[in-house]
Amino acid sequence: MKSFKSFFKRCWIIIWVVVASLSFVTVGIVYAAFTKSNSEKIVLARVGKTGKLFSSNYLQNGISMSDTIFYVDADSTEMVDFVRISNYVQGSPGKTYPRAINYELEMKLVYLDGDEYKVFADNSLIAQRYIKVKINGGEDIYFGYNEDAGAYQNVAASYKKNMSLAGGSPTTDSLRIEYSPDQKLLLTSPDPAKPKMYLEIKATPTPASNYLDIDPLSGRLNLQLTGQVQSVVWSGYINETGARENVANTSPAVTLDDYNYVIEGTGKGTIHLIWDTTYLELNHDFISELSSTEGYSYSAGDLTFKVDSNSISRYDTQFYRTGEALTYYDDWNEVNGYITCTFTPDS
Repeated sequence: MKSFKSFFKRCWIIIWVVVASLSFVTVGIVYAAFTKSNSEKIVLARVGKTGKLFSSNYLQNGISMSDTIFYVDADSTEMVDFVRISNYVQGSPGKTYPRAINYELEMKLVYLDGDEYKVFADNSLIAQRYIKVKINGGEDIYFGYNEDAGAYQNVAASYKKNMSLAGGSPTTDSLRIEYSPDQKLLLTSPDPAKPKMYLEIKATPTPASNYLDIDPLSGRLNLQLTGQVQSVVWSGYINETGARENVANTSPAVTLDDYNYVIEGTGKGTIHLIWDTTYLELNHDFISELSSTEGYSYSAGDLTFKVDSNSISRYDTQFYRTGEALTYYDDWNEVNGYITCTFTPDS
């Protein structure tokens, strides 16, 4: 015992250094594990909340081109509407993308040939029709025949323009879309010699490496008269290819932690959204932003609010997985079954 005390007195400095070093190593390991875990959680939360802060009233999130109905009134003398591209979730301008969004706007004129969309290689298929676009109140951009210039413009090639949305506050680029009046007649009396004109629009953040938390936007404008379709109809759907087609595809549904959900339509009425909270939870920011709107009512798994396409025609939000067992998300049919969206038009 005496020899131990003698050794301790002579070597206490060395012992203290060793103990202190081991303590620092232990604390360092615990701290590293803590910060790594919390850093991952912060990144996931940030991506989940800002993932759709680049949106449009007509264009869909993603690069897959799909039709979006462009309604015009049968009695209207002008066939005009606006495609808007914003740095916030549609219907929720309270939260905006924190940085400027630089993106490439690309527009292309096409027609449907069988089951394939093609560019107009033969101007006779266009005749004197056009689709005219005005970007943020600027000069007219013709797709088709420009009567003033006496020439066909932007027919066989895409029109591209670099655009930018300022960050930190609600910002929107506006595309005024106008169809030549003669196209209304072709909607009611189709003419194979003059196939229907579609305008494909893409908005791609550039460079993509700077915007990993937002998606490109795309859509093909499909002109229809309100008298040809049910003019008062809203629907909700998971905005994933497999989900929309009800494909029983295991991989995407199981591997995703959240599902992008869209509510869109035309007319006025009430949306009633119900979901099974055992398996899914709706984005609470979305719920909060609707709380000041007309007809709002919310309880766990049940949301009601009024819609009017004259002001907002599309809402983008997310559902998050709450269930632990992956078997609850085996396929898109199952995940779709956890959500019910019904619409009641105003009388």
